[in-house]
Amino acid sequence: MTLAGDIARFCRLTWDRGLVSGAGGTFSARIGDTDTFLITPSGVALRDTEPDDLVTIDLAGRKPAGPEREPSKEARKKRLW
Repeated sequence: MTLAGDIARFCRLTWDRGLVSGAGGTFSARIGDTDTFLITPSGVALRDTEPDDLVTIDLAGRKPAGPEREPSKEARKKRLW
């Protein structure tokens, strides 16, 4: 399985187990030894997240790749990575 597949599976798992509600929040993971991350997008409930929904973002908050969706605004502001 890919990193994107793992994140999407974890999103659905947290929803299925009742660990999140509503849109559920934001999940992200660093892509190997790079300064880029996969992050759940704004406007997609965790229960519905698919690998192709994830957005690539760098440490500066720029989106070098991924679908037209924007990453979670909350995550972009916090830059927790």
